[in-house]
Amino acid sequence: MNVNTSHKSLLDSLTQISSYLAEGLDTIQLLDILLSDMLNLSNSKYGFIGEIQQRDNANYLKMHAVINLQAASNNPADKNDLYNLNSLFNDVIKNDKVVISNTLYDDKLPESCPPLSSFLGIPIHYKKNIVAMVCVANRADGYNEEHISYLQPLFSLCSHLIELTRQKRENLLSEQKYKQANSLMTSLVNNLQSGIMVEDDNRNIIQANQLFCDIFEIKADPSDLTGTNTSDAATQYKSLFSDPDHFIESIERCIAWKEVVSSEELKLADSRIFERDYIPVQFEDNKNQLSLVHLWSYRDITSRKRIEEAVRLQSQQLEKSSAELLIAKEEAEAATQAKSQFLASMSHEIRTPMNGVLGMAQVLSKTQLSNEQQRYLNIISDSGKALLTV
Repeated sequence: MNVNTSHKSLLDSLTQISSYLAEGLDTIQLLDILLSDMLNLSNSKYGFIGEIQQRDNANYLKMHAVINLQAASNNPADKNDLYNLNSLFNDVIKNDKVVISNTLYDDKLPESCPPLSSFLGIPIHYKKNIVAMVCVANRADGYNEEHISYLQPLFSLCSHLIELTRQKRENLLSEQKYKQANSLMTSLVNNLQSGIMVEDDNRNIIQANQLFCDIFEIKADPSDLTGTNTSDAATQYKSLFSDPDHFIESIERCIAWKEVVSSEELKLADSRIFERDYIPVQFEDNKNQLSLVHLWSYRDITSRKRIEEAVRLQSQQLEKSSAELLIAKEEAEAATQAKSQFLASMSHEIRTPMNGVLGMAQVLSKTQLSNEQQRYLNIISDSGKALLTV
C-alpha cells in the first residue's frame, strides 16, 4: 500500500527536530513534536510515546507524549501514565515485537481510550534493550509493513530522545542527591566541635567552618575560603608553629600516603598545642565520578594538656611523698627493732650478774646486821629486783 506522505515531509520532520535538539529544546517537548509528526505522516488520529518504567516490580508506561488519547491512570499525580497493560500494549512490551491490528479493538482498553479501529505498536530499543513504546492508531486504511519502514527514522530518533530523557532524569536525581549530601556535610562541618577544613585533590578548599578560622586566627568568613589553595595557606601560617618545616612536611606526608592519622600533636610558637586528625575520603560526585577529598580536623588542646601536666606533677609529688613515708616507716620499724634487740641484749647482760648480787644480798641478810645495814641491804635487794623486770 502506498504511503500518502512524501519523503520530503519525513526529511523536514527529522531536520526540524534535530535543529531543535541542537538548540537545547527540552526532550519532552521534542517528543511531543515527534509524535505529532508521526501522526501527520501516517494519517493517524491517536497516538502516544511511553517510556517503560517499573513501579512495585511491575512495568508501566510513563507517557511523555499523548495526542487524543488518555491512558486513565489510577494515580492522580500521573493521570496520563498507563499501568493497565493487559491489552494490545502489553503484546508490544511483553513480547518485544511490532503489533499491527486492522480490526476493531476495544477489549481491556482504559475507559477514556476510544475504540481502536486500527493500531500500530512499535517497541523502541536502545542498545538492544526495549526502553519505550510508540503507538499510532485509527488510520482509516489501516497499517502495514510499509508504514513501519517509512517511519523507521522517526522511531530511531525516538530512541535517542528517550535515552536523553532518561539521562536527564538520572542526572537530575544525582544532582539532588549530591546537593543533599553536600548540605548534610556542610551541616556536620559547621556543628562539629573541631576546626574542620575539607580540600579537594588539587589542594583547593571545598569547605571550612568558623572554628577552623578561629583556631588559625583567620579573619575571613569560612565561605570566603572556598577555592583557596591550601599549599599557599600552609606556607603562610606555618610560622605559627614551633617547628614550621615539620608542619609542612607532615601535611605533605599525609596527602602522599593517604592514610588516616589520628590525634597528632602540633606545638605552636606561642606554647599552644593543637591536635590534628587527617582522613582521606572517597566519594561519588554529581557526575558519578569517584573523587578524593582530604578532611583535616584541628582541636586546641592547650587547656587539656595543662591539666594533664598538672595531674602528672601532682602524681609525681604524691609518689615522692609516698616514697618518703615508706622510708620513714621502714626507719621507724628498724629503730623499734633495734630498741627491742638492745633491750633484750641488755636484759640478758644485766640479769646474770644481778642474780649474783641478789643471791649475795640474800646470804648477807642471814648474818647479824645493824638496823642501818639492814636498811641498805633492803635497798640493794629492791633495786636488783627492779632491774630484773626490765
